[in-house]
Amino acid sequence: MTGSETKVEKTLTLTHKWGLHARPAFAIAKTAMRFTSDIRLVKGGDAADCRQVTELLSLCAENGDTLSIQATGEDGEAAVSEIVSLIQSNFGET
Repeated sequence: MTGSETKVEKTLTLTHKWGLHARPAFAIAKTAMRFTSDIRLVKGGDAADCRQVTELLSLCAENGDTLSIQATGEDGEAAVSEIVSLIQSNFGET
């Protein structure tokens, strides 16, 4: 990690009634691709690259699970903020 890179982490609870299924996983991946930072979604001891839909789905995250979003890089703070907002909005689904 260089001096200009930062490590940011935010923990939250997944509140989407169907958990992290394909559509929300794609929304996270699409958002993550806008950033250069290394962005990970962590559930328990398992971590997934936020740019990889299959890795996100492999977490089997369900409604009520605690997730951590971790980013390392120059735009890590913005990346975490965007993904947290996306998750807290239930991915724009009703």
